[in-house]
Amino acid sequence: APMIQQWVHGVKTLAAVATRFPQTAYAGMATSLQAEWQYVCRVVPGIAKDLAPVEEAIRSVFLPALFGGTTPMTIDDNFRRLLGHSVKKGGIGIRDPTRVADRLFQASKEATALLAETL
Repeated sequence: APMIQQWVHGVKTLAAVATRFPQTAYAGMATSLQAEWQYVCRVVPGIAKDLAPVEEAIRSVFLPALFGGTTPMTIDDNFRRLLGHSVKKGGIGIRDPTRVADRLFQASKEATALLAETL
């Protein structure tokens, strides 16, 4: 999947930026790159497993760069889950695409059901 590899590359590029400009990298991830794959999640059923390389890049490259700069760090499951929460709930809003993909698709399907039925 070439698009998934582009997103992995984008995550790694933002990680490189994050060591010097963390706010810029965070803004790029939260408002642009994440929005791209969330759109795909809303329209393509069953894509969650295909997004595993994106989540791996977020967890192992982007988040350590964002929080640790050049210091190596590991993001465990509990910390990763916390970071996926909205800012209002104590996270940073960088969601795990493998965990939210099915929910996004279902929400989109339910939201458009009436319109789809009338066509």
